[in-house]
Amino acid sequence: MHTHILKFNFLKTECLPRVESVPGFCGREAKMQYARKGDGQRHLSEGGGFLMRRIDAHAHLGDCRITDLNVTEEQLLGALERSGVDAAIVQPYPCSSGEDMVHDRIYELSKRYPGRIYGLVSIYPHIDKEQYEKRLRHYIEDCGFVGVKVNPVGHAVHPCSKDARMIYDLAAKLEIPVN
Repeated sequence: MHTHILKFNFLKTECLPRVESVPGFCGREAKMQYARKGDGQRHLSEGGGFLMRRIDAHAHLGDCRITDLNVTEEQLLGALERSGVDAAIVQPYPCSSGEDMVHDRIYELSKRYPGRIYGLVSIYPHIDKEQYEKRLRHYIEDCGFVGVKVNPVGHAVHPCSKDARMIYDLAAKLEIPVN
């Protein structure tokens, strides 16, 4: 199975075109066909010799003190469904009023929707290195999150700074991607 990542702002799904066909490999065309099985979930059927999933690689849950947004679980899942997105990588906003609480909500959502919701760790990096590593390890090792976020604007961290390098080093040690 090949995975293609589509990045978009799920709050503005009305501007997304409905995909009828997508370029396949080696110039082939592949039709995307969705079917519903008894479990109520959207399942992809084969077309053009491969399966394709649509993944939102940048979704948020919870509140943002900069933009005054507050995305609930129901809003996130509804937007994914309306957009025909099969899975999402979800993170807290970088300026959430309750970072750990939102990470916990993402973890609970990922347990309710395995294979559809994946967590991305987003922790304010200007804290003690041991505290940061403990929290990062918890979400990666105990909760199954798939990577870590470095947000230059939202976390006020320069990508080449000491705090950013700490994140890169920890990610290398844990063998996870940095977004």
